[in-house]
Amino acid sequence: MIDNKDSKKRYRADVLVEDHIAKIEGKIAKEIEKAAKRFGETFDQNQYVTTNPRVMEYQQQIDTIKHRLYPAMEENRLMT
Repeated sequence: MIDNKDSKKRYRADVLVEDHIAKIEGKIAKEIEKAAKRFGETFDQNQYVTTNPRVMEYQQQIDTIKHRLYPAMEENRLMT
């Protein structure tokens, strides 16, 4: 549990991390949407996701977070 001293609310760490991952996934979706509009019918989403540097960076962030979060949850310990 994580306490917010300003709002006096308590949050579960895993929920906060999942929310952060969802925000990054939203950024990826926006990048894909913009590219689809730009390239029209010739747009290949799979190729774009695997070659666009910004999308790849966002995906790497997600993968790193998951790599740290899930083992910690399985071991039932706090992340450092």
